[in-house]
Amino acid sequence: MDRYEKNRKELSELSHEIWAVAQLAPGEGIADGAARIEALLRREIQSLVFNAEGMEKALKDIRSLSSINSAMNPNSFALTVLLADIHHIADTALAKEQPE
Repeated sequence: MDRYEKNRKELSELSHEIWAVAQLAPGEGIADGAARIEALLRREIQSLVFNAEGMEKALKDIRSLSSINSAMNPNSFALTVLLADIHHIADTALAKEQPE
C-alpha cells in the first residue's frame, strides 16, 4: 500500500470514528456529541504532534550521525553502510511512534 492509499484509509477510519462518537443517546444534546468529537480530535492531534517530535529527533540523530561518519568514512562502501544506518534509525524512530 503506498503512502497516498494509507493516508486515504486512515482518513476514512477517522471519519467513521467521528461519525460514531457524534451519535447521540436518548437525553443527550449536541454539546455531548461535540464534546466527544473534540476529545477524539485532541487525541489525533496529540498523536500527530508526538509523531512530528519523534521525526524531528530522528532527523537530528541522522544529521549528527551522517556528518560525523561522512567526514570519517569518505569511501563509497562506507557511505553505503552509513545510508543503511540512517534508514535504520529513521525506521526505528517511526516504528516507535506507530499507535498500536
